[in-house]
Amino acid sequence: MSPTPKKTLLSRCLLLLILIAAGCISGNVYAQNQKVVTAMSGVQYEGDLFYVKEYSPSMASFSPLPSGNDIVVVDDGLRRVLLNVNSIAVGLGESQRNEIEFDIRQKEFKGSVGNGQLIFQGPFDRHGHRELVIRDPLGKRKRFIQGITKITPRYCVVNTLSGANNPKQFRMPLSTATINKDIIRNLLLGQIDDQNVNDYFDIADYFRQTGDFQRASDELLLIEQRFPEQGERVRDERTEIAQLFGRQILEEIKLRLANGQTKLAVAMAQAIDSPDYSLDIRAEFNDFQDKKDQQQQQLENARSQTLALTEGIKNLSIEQSAVVEKFKHDLNNELTVANVDRLDAFLRVVEDDSTPKMQKLSLAISGWLLGSNNAVENFALALSLYPAKKLALEYLARDTSADRRATILAELESFESTGLPNYIDPILKLSKPIDAPDLSTYDGSKPIEFFIEVPGPPVRPEVQRFRCLAHLPTEYDPHRKYPTIISLPGGGQSLEQNLNLWCGSHNEPLSSKLNLAVRNGPALRQGYIVVAVDWRYRGQTDYRYTTREHRIVTDALYESLRQFSVNPDRVYLSGHGTGGSAAYDIGVSHPEHWAGVLGFSGAFDKYVDQYQANQHVGLPMYAVFGEKDKLTADGLRGPANKWLKSKLYRYIDLTMVQYKGRMNEYFPEDIPNALKWMRGQQRRRPSKTDFSFECRGMRPGDCYFWFFEMDGIPANMTYPPALYDQQKFKRIFTMSAKLKKENTFLLEPRSLQMDVDATLWLSPEFADFSKRIEIKGRGSFKGDVTPSTKTLLDDVLRRADTKHPYWARIKCVKGTWAQAE
Repeated sequence: MSPTPKKTLLSRCLLLLILIAAGCISGNVYAQNQKVVTAMSGVQYEGDLFYVKEYSPSMASFSPLPSGNDIVVVDDGLRRVLLNVNSIAVGLGESQRNEIEFDIRQKEFKGSVGNGQLIFQGPFDRHGHRELVIRDPLGKRKRFIQGITKITPRYCVVNTLSGANNPKQFRMPLSTATINKDIIRNLLLGQIDDQNVNDYFDIADYFRQTGDFQRASDELLLIEQRFPEQGERVRDERTEIAQLFGRQILEEIKLRLANGQTKLAVAMAQAIDSPDYSLDIRAEFNDFQDKKDQQQQQLENARSQTLALTEGIKNLSIEQSAVVEKFKHDLNNELTVANVDRLDAFLRVVEDDSTPKMQKLSLAISGWLLGSNNAVENFALALSLYPAKKLALEYLARDTSADRRATILAELESFESTGLPNYIDPILKLSKPIDAPDLSTYDGSKPIEFFIEVPGPPVRPEVQRFRCLAHLPTEYDPHRKYPTIISLPGGGQSLEQNLNLWCGSHNEPLSSKLNLAVRNGPALRQGYIVVAVDWRYRGQTDYRYTTREHRIVTDALYESLRQFSVNPDRVYLSGHGTGGSAAYDIGVSHPEHWAGVLGFSGAFDKYVDQYQANQHVGLPMYAVFGEKDKLTADGLRGPANKWLKSKLYRYIDLTMVQYKGRMNEYFPEDIPNALKWMRGQQRRRPSKTDFSFECRGMRPGDCYFWFFEMDGIPANMTYPPALYDQQKFKRIFTMSAKLKKENTFLLEPRSLQMDVDATLWLSPEFADFSKRIEIKGRGSFKGDVTPSTKTLLDDVLRRADTKHPYWARIKCVKGTWAQAE
């Protein structure tokens, strides 16, 4: 039997699908004497390691220095990663693997180094040549021909070729994953001695090191045809490659399974001819199948046992029967692997004959609606949860009138379960999204479209609609919470182009047996929702640092939370080009919303410079840029050095990624690396003690941080974006709050006149409502605060964050604090 998997139509399609997706899997091999650096985020960086005293756009500053300096630099040949020395989690390790390299014979230009802004880069032809068009520092348009001069498993080096008029050297390492593999193969064949079998084995080894095991195996078959005497060596290497291929597929199956893509994981496992693999790989395949079958059996047992209980209870009133019927409907239509644990409290007593049936039913219904840890045995209380849920969701509907909301609150107060928000809170946490769209026809071929409505600028104040597009992961389940990317396109980039950077292209159903179409980009493979937001106003291409642009993005976040099953602790704000500049500004202005902020060729400018000294729990930031993108590289310097050199954890937590020799690009090849970084980041929340922030605000909307909100900023302390460059910033408004001991809040600014009112928002996550609340600053308060169902519902109506709603708010009006509801 052949040592590689059989190529049935289904298995070939599936394995090619995996390989296409696995552009981000390749390249885990490095040269000797390189270091392994593990950051606090858990991400490992491998390459030549050195230290610098500060970041500078000039590469002259990247000279090796002894350890102990502020900034760590890891150079892997393709890019330089800059980290704060205090963000290194463990000691340095040694990289143990080598990678093969090929120098490609081209007429390479060896003269002076060029500079400029990228206008166009064409595709590579079969000779490894492409067109490069730049705008030089004098503003002139220049055209060059580049060629691939070096090939490694992780990157290829391209440089200007001789023969152009007034050539300049543009040496650019490019990720191998972005270059057509047939072109690479043809270049490699052109470098070898066609009588030397070892040269052919080198090509097979190259594809093996890239992680393209299918091509490596095919190259070995060609070697056997050309050099039959190498048959035994070929068979041995193909057997080894088959095991590596099987291991790669196993990792892909685990990834899909971990992200809720069970059908696809099962189909991938079934497409494998497991006898071709070693015993340990086959054992893992079998273990996967066993666990999947066991999981499905547990789900069906939970459903059948619960339904049997509902059928066995008689003599219920009409109202009680209606609630039980609704519960049965949910079990038949909404019970999934993602939410079956809600029935755990019931399942623990289901076989206990000493527990009354009504008590068991109470545990089942209340566990379903509140979560197993909150399940109750009181039957009347459990039955009241369904009508309470219905009323709460009606309250949150957009078209519910103010009068109707007042009536709903009165009705909720009459239920035994809703005198306090203790029950409404978990009900909303476990509910499907408030405005979940009909997804019956969504297959990933077209994005989901929705609009944000925001008033226009003062000169055109009429409401404007801003378009958003979203893609959901394969087998999206509204009962499962997904990490989410809010992505902002560059000035001239369409929403579709921006969305596809993360989500990839759409694949039709693989066969009649697997009627599952997928969009196989790196973000969707890893279970992310992606929402592209058009923040631009009527043809705008530049970012203008306005409150209106901020509102478009934050409203898009709130709308995403209303429509999709978003994990609010794992929402990442990202942008490309001018969208990256927007992401940086919006991120540092409203750090409480985001698990991390990512920019690709974006700039730290204007308000980011002013906010660089803001201190809080440390917003994670990931900045990608090209070495020769001088405008961006220069603009990053001030804040980057503030954040990278700080020994405190209360500033922005920055990771900088500089692509060597590259210009103003969108860097799609870095998205898999960005996703690895995102995996280790979560939104940082207030704690009951030892939480504080001190943040500047210079625009009307920059007046809220976590639980403290001001009703605007004094007019003499606001600095409009249109006049920013003309300002001297004599007085800058600063908000601060400290929670050093439980229930005691110290709020600033105290020195301002009390004509600017404020609000303190409270949650049981960081406030104990059974004890008195004390406020110091802007007046004082000390007293009891009662959780409010109205406050909770109004906050969810406003922010749509059902995971961390506020339960009470205390309002400061003219220096006097009082509970608002």
